[in-house]
Amino acid sequence: MTLVDSTLSFIQGGNLRAVLDGRPVLQPMIHLDALDLMADTAMLCLSPNGKDRPPISSVTVNLEGALMIMRNNGPMKVLRV
Repeated sequence: MTLVDSTLSFIQGGNLRAVLDGRPVLQPMIHLDALDLMADTAMLCLSPNGKDRPPISSVTVNLEGALMIMRNNGPMKVLRV
């Protein structure tokens, strides 16, 4: 099992926090929302079947949404594409 395989199972199970480094202090529910969005996007990009992967425009929208969450220091409603 690769690092990607083991991490994907945590993301798919809704347990991303189990694989995060606990040393940095993250503001609860703020940066973690951004991390969840990035992890979900990465999971879609790693789909074994190419036709199931999102177009780069959708990836860009999701990553920009995660960046907006972090820059605004608060959870925002972002469209997950």
